[in-house]
Amino acid sequence: MQRRALAGLLVASVLVCVTAAASDAPESPALKYFEESGLKVALEKQRSAIEAMVRSELQGMIAQFSEIREQDRAELGVIVDDMIRKIMGAYSVDETLRVYAEPFDRNYPGDEFQKAQALLSTPQGQKMSETIGEAVAAGSQYSNAKIQAAFREAMPDYIAKLRALAKSRTHQ
Repeated sequence: MQRRALAGLLVASVLVCVTAAASDAPESPALKYFEESGLKVALEKQRSAIEAMVRSELQGMIAQFSEIREQDRAELGVIVDDMIRKIMGAYSVDETLRVYAEPFDRNYPGDEFQKAQALLSTPQGQKMSETIGEAVAAGSQYSNAKIQAAFREAMPDYIAKLRALAKSRTHQ
């Protein structure tokens, strides 16, 4: 569903022609366009939603450790925050925007990107629409893979810390 929402945002944003002065032209017109069109904000919201999901998952794990006393929950909060920092540090919104821009830069070199924005009803416009789908898929795969890898890497340490804390508290 998030992929469809992002695809919808991209299609809608491409319909609104955003042009920059030639002197302000960035290295990647697609990247600048995505930043100006609101995609960056949408990706930041998606990242926040992912962070909330990860936090919820980790807190659900903590709930499985009934032997941990209530007063130790604050220490667990620090462990959860550390785990989330590691997971969310696996990628940034700016990196994801660059991943989104790559197919456009490859398929629309030079000033072709700006020209294509005005040509959505032509075959070139169809190419833009197909590239939007490619960019959305690439961005989603990139961020999901980074999160999954970071989660798998950080989980053994997280579980070990939880178990050590639980064990230390039950022997007091």
